[in-house]
Amino acid sequence: TGFLFGQEWTQYSGIERNDIFQEYNEQPHEGDPTVLFNSGFQHLNTIRTQRDVWLLLSLSTQNWEDSVWVNDYQNTYNYDMNNNRTNYLRQEWFWYIWVNDRQYTYTYDANNNLTSHLSQNWDNDEWVNSFQATNTYDANNNRTGTLWQDWDGNEWVNSGQDLMTYDANDNMIGYLWQVWDGTEWQNSNQSTYTYDSNNNLISYLDQNWNGTEWQDGSQSTYTYDENNNNTIIFQQSWDGTEWVNSYQRHFTWGQLVPVISNIPDQEMDEDQSFVLNLSAQSPVSDALYVFSAYSDTSAVSLNVSSDTLHIVPAFNWTGSALITVVVALTNEASDTTSFNLIVHKTDPVITYIEDVPEDQGGWVYIGFLPSYHDSDTITSRSEMYSVERLDDNQWVNVASGVAYDEYEYV
Repeated sequence: TGFLFGQEWTQYSGIERNDIFQEYNEQPHEGDPTVLFNSGFQHLNTIRTQRDVWLLLSLSTQNWEDSVWVNDYQNTYNYDMNNNRTNYLRQEWFWYIWVNDRQYTYTYDANNNLTSHLSQNWDNDEWVNSFQATNTYDANNNRTGTLWQDWDGNEWVNSGQDLMTYDANDNMIGYLWQVWDGTEWQNSNQSTYTYDSNNNLISYLDQNWNGTEWQDGSQSTYTYDENNNNTIIFQQSWDGTEWVNSYQRHFTWGQLVPVISNIPDQEMDEDQSFVLNLSAQSPVSDALYVFSAYSDTSAVSLNVSSDTLHIVPAFNWTGSALITVVVALTNEASDTTSFNLIVHKTDPVITYIEDVPEDQGGWVYIGFLPSYHDSDTITSRSEMYSVERLDDNQWVNVASGVAYDEYEYV
């Protein structure tokens, strides 16, 4: 989100305003700049995906009367090639036909800054001017002023003007509202803003002009957490002598980033498969999690189905692998966790075969390392080794022995 300073235009969030479209419509052009929290700021959603893809072309409303739908009013909208709204026409349903009510016309500069806004009402079968606003901008596209004028029937007459100043970081530090007395501009009210090193608004002072000097009206202070989230708004009012507490607001913030559950290191036997259930948490209700995983070795194949991870090491492969699991939300926020996978060698391994000297019987010594399951603990399975020899394409048992937790057998 971003901030909309002062009395720039009213922010609408409904579909009638095309989700994020801003306009002056129905805002008094001598309007109070302290729109939200008396701070002079409005939150403005700067994520424009919906507006860039879909443009609201028309809106019609109907009321349910006497068991039938009856037309009420309709709006139609036009845009330029940059998706800026150039015209908004409102019509009322009157005696079974649509009758013009009012329209708003907008113009923009090459940087898509709104430069003018014209409001007209339908009167005696023609459009009659109501009021207009003309905006000016600096080189950084910051709005520096708005001139408001009313139509007196013959010409445009000054009504009021906004004047804004900014710091080197394009933060608005001063806002001045002046009214036209028929001859010259007269001060009305002003606001002063200060910021921290992260460009967060930390204070706001509103003052009114009494004809000779500025008098304090209200002030607000803002505090933030380490993530620059606004946690406290504290406002005071000036009673003519001292500052009097008015209200304070406290905010708590939750991460949109999902948090994946940690997975401890895992162990498995060779030539086996392994299944893990994956889970994550998020403050987003009914969050749709998308899990994925990868290994630091191609010897371990991974497959993720919904929230289940299937692990299949290659045949006869043993060793360790680092497995990384990723969870993502549809808003592209993600989190990762990793764990070590240890694959044990379960089969005994022949280390050497040597001839028994001077035995004259064709005997050999066979040395082998024990099976992973060969231990001194009592198990429910029988643990024995058998030595087999390949005779004419058939394995023949030539020796057997009990497993008894030796480091090596001969």
